[in-house]
Amino acid sequence: SGKARFQEEELLQFIQTLLTSLFHGMEQPESEENEYLAKCFMRIVSFFGPKIGALTTECMKHGCAKLERICRNPTNSNFNHYMFETVAALIKSSVEGNL
Repeated sequence: SGKARFQEEELLQFIQTLLTSLFHGMEQPESEENEYLAKCFMRIVSFFGPKIGALTTECMKHGCAKLERICRNPTNSNFNHYMFETVAALIKSSVEGNL
């Protein structure tokens, strides 16, 4: 029917826990360049946009740290793509939300 299964307001209460778990997963040695976690990160940032608010700084720090590391030794092109898209979405949401 084209209607989202969940609305932003329903999920916003879980955003801190969701992002914390996602960051923890991306720090695990076996998941450092997991493209599915990177895609999830990108989708979360794109879905919530400016409503991430105060978490934008934490997300940007994590995203930029990952980009810095992968720029030195890129190995997974899909992971790289999703991380660049995530940082771009964070910049866009910051501009839209005047953060």
